[in-house]
Amino acid sequence: MTMAEKIKTVRLKLHLSKAELARRLHTTTQAIYKYENGIVTNIPTDKLKLLAAELGVTPGYLLGDEDPESTALTEEELSKYGIERLEKKKIPLLGRVACGKPIFATEDHEHYATSLSSGDADFCLRAQGDSMIGARIFDGDILFIKACPVVENGDIAVILLDDEA
Repeated sequence: MTMAEKIKTVRLKLHLSKAELARRLHTTTQAIYKYENGIVTNIPTDKLKLLAAELGVTPGYLLGDEDPESTALTEEELSKYGIERLEKKKIPLLGRVACGKPIFATEDHEHYATSLSSGDADFCLRAQGDSMIGARIFDGDILFIKACPVVENGDIAVILLDDEA
């Protein structure tokens, strides 16, 4: 397996998007694309170490060691890079919320979205509409919502009025 294939395989196994991995590495999604497609094979050493740490493997694994289990970084090694493993949890995806024209509020308890344990969401809703693009909320985005009785001025909130959200 090539380094490009290993990067993509491990990223997908961790359920990381290219954008999320790029954000963690302080680089661009295009750079991750180039790494995963073998366009860039000479990754700088400092970037390779950080990439390996984010993927939970050693640079040696990415460069040629075939046993990912024996090369997984320990918690101590991860902390050296300032990285901690986060547990995943399932959050109920309850339906859609309007970003623009109000829609009828319904709940669908059949689906879940995965969140990291550092998140504090009670439930999720899928954005519908394009009125919140300025706040980087796009049509189809999954929104992780924390229920609260009061909304402060300037906060973005989902409000339920009668049967409309």
